[in-house]
Amino acid sequence: MVRAWMHDGGPGGGAPRPNVVPDDLRQKYAPTRRVEFHLASSNDTSIFLLASGVQILTPRGWEMSSEEYRGEIWRLKSGVAREVCVERPEAAMWRAYLRYGTEMKGAPLIKAQLREAWLKRSLSNWTGKAWGGGRWSGAHELFSDQFTE
Repeated sequence: MVRAWMHDGGPGGGAPRPNVVPDDLRQKYAPTRRVEFHLASSNDTSIFLLASGVQILTPRGWEMSSEEYRGEIWRLKSGVAREVCVERPEAAMWRAYLRYGTEMKGAPLIKAQLREAWLKRSLSNWTGKAWGGGRWSGAHELFSDQFTE
């Protein structure tokens, strides 16, 4: 996750670039208080973005300053960045972060599907379709660089 920069070399604030998927939170924060980051993946993958936010450095260590619940599935494509917007805090040292889970595949996915089918006593879900993917696991965090603005 890297800080977005305008074409003139300054911090982001202009319109989203081509090959960048804009963030829905772009509208929530005032342009003077908003900071944009770009998240890119080297491979096509999917993540379940639980939350994004800002941490500030205190004498006790990094503490959460603000957090936005997202609950979104992001399909990341190589060569296409995702924009992440956060509100700049009034702190001497801060960083942005994302909390997410990765898509289950292989044996862990089969195990989760079989467990759910066993609990429901059915190999179909409420729509009548066979159980598919869309299971997420892990409690991963991704941090930006530290800023002193």
